[in-house]
Amino acid sequence: MITVPYEAMAATIEDLRAEAAGRILVSTAVPMEFLGGVPHPITTGFGSAAEQVATLCPESLVVGAFHTVAAGQLLKLGQTLDEDVLLTSNDAAAKQSVQELVERIPGLRPVDAGSLGSAHFSEQLTPLLLRLNRLHRAHTGIRITGL
Repeated sequence: MITVPYEAMAATIEDLRAEAAGRILVSTAVPMEFLGGVPHPITTGFGSAAEQVATLCPESLVVGAFHTVAAGQLLKLGQTLDEDVLLTSNDAAAKQSVQELVERIPGLRPVDAGSLGSAHFSEQLTPLLLRLNRLHRAHTGIRITGL
């Protein structure tokens, strides 16, 4: 799991590249910045943070996940969550492994969101959810209906 702020992600990955070869790397990073205290998505030269991880660690199996689940909510072990986790990856087996992990967390449902090319969509939901949380003084998440 790569659970560092986007600004620290590349340097962290550089230090782990050799150890990460052949392993599943779950990218939770979200490229965003705060302008006047308001979160805004930023554009990367890679399409998404998950795609950047895949570029920096070409021998790893990268899955983008947990972008819309607040870390603080995951820390509340006694609380059942009620949200979906969007999973993106170019490797079906790696995605399946992360799906099994998500299924073990009460209240979370894994949703296959396609390839890493779709990761920028799920990553960009995070600034919106942060804005909603501030506006409504809430802890929002997402639920995909109709599946």
